[in-house]
Amino acid sequence: MQKRTILIIDDEVDSLTLLSRAIGTSYDVIAKNDGAEALRWLQAGNTPDLIITDVMMPNMDGTEFIKILRSSKSHRHTPIIVVSANSDVRTRIKFLQMGVNDYLGKPVHPEELVLRINNIFKLLSRAE
Repeated sequence: MQKRTILIIDDEVDSLTLLSRAIGTSYDVIAKNDGAEALRWLQAGNTPDLIITDVMMPNMDGTEFIKILRSSKSHRHTPIIVVSANSDVRTRIKFLQMGVNDYLGKPVHPEELVLRINNIFKLLSRAE
């Protein structure tokens, strides 16, 4: 059985490494440094099964990236988890209203992240 692919977007190398290690044994991981780089990867025809993105990044932040993704025909239904140092309730609500599937504050506990990813995939498989 082929592993699902998860795109991780974060400009902090330590955060990318932590997230990649947390899920890399269960999933194929593609890491990008900002939303613009991730968008180019998607526009090249790549389709991840889930996206994990930070909010505050150079070139294209997570907010702009999510807006573009949610308005695209090919990626509007791709599950998104936001992982950000800014985890106040207003910010979480804003992103949930934008259509993200989950929002986690940094630092992320690896086991919690894997469980949340697994839960999203379980829900998706029930809907198919």
